[in-house]
Amino acid sequence: MHLALNLTPASPTRHTQLVARDDTYTLQPVDDARELLTDLLACYSTGLAHPLPFFPRSAHAYAFASGDPSLAAKRCWESSSYVNGEDANPWYQLAFRDEWDNLPNDEFVALTERLYRPIVDHLETSSS
Repeated sequence: MHLALNLTPASPTRHTQLVARDDTYTLQPVDDARELLTDLLACYSTGLAHPLPFFPRSAHAYAFASGDPSLAAKRCWESSSYVNGEDANPWYQLAFRDEWDNLPNDEFVALTERLYRPIVDHLETSSS
């Protein structure tokens, strides 16, 4: 929605505010909104042809990590004795059974960077 808003010439604003319990988030104007939206649609189209190694919780942990992003994603991905990670998802297990031991992999990192980097680059919080 934010990208579409930034493509509309008559839009009264190019900012999007998200109000959550813990903070207020503002997405800043996006100059290359058309390219980013085209890229999102390309990812969507590819995902219709075959599963993409994009795991939302792990990707979010990777993108917003304050330390080592790979470690943050791995912690979110792997189950422990106390909590199920995304690796416990039976749909992921089925879709990625042939490459299970190598997840999250370089393709996950590239896809996460491709999808999340623009968000991280344009996001501000009221506490920052």
